[in-house]
Amino acid sequence: MSVAAHIHLGEWQAVHNVLENLTSTWYRHWAVAYGLAEYKYHNGAPDTAIELLVEAIGMRPYALPLYRKLAAWLDEQQLDKSALAALLQEQFGLTLAALEVSAPPNAFEVLGISLDLPVAEPRSEEHTSELQSH
Repeated sequence: MSVAAHIHLGEWQAVHNVLENLTSTWYRHWAVAYGLAEYKYHNGAPDTAIELLVEAIGMRPYALPLYRKLAAWLDEQQLDKSALAALLQEQFGLTLAALEVSAPPNAFEVLGISLDLPVAEPRSEEHTSELQSH
């Protein structure tokens, strides 16, 4: 829950700190790979982030939110999605267009956390830094 909340709020240093603690015991867990992917993506290393997200998918191959996140990042980086399209067709019998009908998932959805409350939009990095400095 902590990782999802920090990712959602864009609190990247907090994400890093929590994941650093988790990696000492759960290094090969898909959620750690996903969290590190989010951290890397939002800290200027999209290629490494995409590799980590693919690693997370390899550890949790039937989690569609991970594929939706990957499709969104490939779009943002203007990278080819043909391998993803082929994998979706093979794995699920699903077209890339069908996957992309849904919006990219938030961190809670990716991590399988169901909230009964509406999830507010994340704050900007500047706003988060201002709140932490007070």
